[in-house]
Amino acid sequence: MSIKGRALDHIGIASIHCEEDVKFYCNDLGFRIIEHMGPCYFVTNGSVTYEIYPARELPEGAVGKVDHISYTSRDIEEDYAYCVEKGYTITTKGIEALPFFGGVRFFKIMTPGGQQVEFNQIGEA
Repeated sequence: MSIKGRALDHIGIASIHCEEDVKFYCNDLGFRIIEHMGPCYFVTNGSVTYEIYPARELPEGAVGKVDHISYTSRDIEEDYAYCVEKGYTITTKGIEALPFFGGVRFFKIMTPGGQQVEFNQIGEA
């Protein structure tokens, strides 16, 4: 069991002005919205996807910065069990679920340097 070799899914950006940031990425950089639910947006240019969401619950120094990098999980339960077994700090309430993209299950871990890494499996919520 391992978490090696996972494909990049998206990069999460905490924003104090979500709508304005989305307009910038779409109008100025050519991105398009692929999902919008509540205050959260997913935008892509075909090679990278950003999750842009309100910075309500982040420490002040994290606002406007990358909050997490997300990788696609082939088996979310197996990846979660591996991370627990390895002793990684889980920063979510276990495996969580959201209705984006028809349902997504995810969890986040903390790296030794303090970055959050997310693993998600789409279509499983």
